[in-house]
Amino acid sequence: MLILPLHRPLTRATFPFVTAVLIVLNIAVFGLFQSGDAARLAAAQEWYARSGLATLEWPGYLAYLDAVGDADRHEQARALEEDERAGALFAARLLDVRLDAALRQAASNRKDSPQAAAVAAEGTLGDEHESRVRLQAEYDHRMAQIPTFRFLQRHSELDPVRLLAHAFLHADALHLLGNMFFLAALGL
Repeated sequence: MLILPLHRPLTRATFPFVTAVLIVLNIAVFGLFQSGDAARLAAAQEWYARSGLATLEWPGYLAYLDAVGDADRHEQARALEEDERAGALFAARLLDVRLDAALRQAASNRKDSPQAAAVAAEGTLGDEHESRVRLQAEYDHRMAQIPTFRFLQRHSELDPVRLLAHAFLHADALHLLGNMFFLAALGL
């Protein structure tokens, strides 16, 4: 049972200034930085599917699932239709820091691989690699435009700045409203 502590009248001496500042900060962060994130995220996901980056990264995703021994996710991924793969990979990249790092590493190391060195010796660098590096840079740029994912605390990641900033992030207006209601109620 939640009991609202309203047994004291609000006066200048009893006003919860810290709570009020936290509420204002949360509303300001949401209104100024996060309000367009849903549209930016949808645009980034659409671009990811259209660009072909997901197609280039799909074999690396399956190899990553094998390497970490996640047989269930590997089977689920193999069962996906081709038009569903980009959305699934986009979501997996957002939430799994190690997967994101592995896909970035695969893109950056491919030009240093023996196969790429042999291709470069012949005078042409693989078009697929150049395309992947260019698309990865565009992906990074698009994701950097979404404050929520720049400061989101993701599992398997410990970053003090993100840990603090994450406390001020909200999924949508209802999430913000609910959190601020309980912050105000308990802050009194």
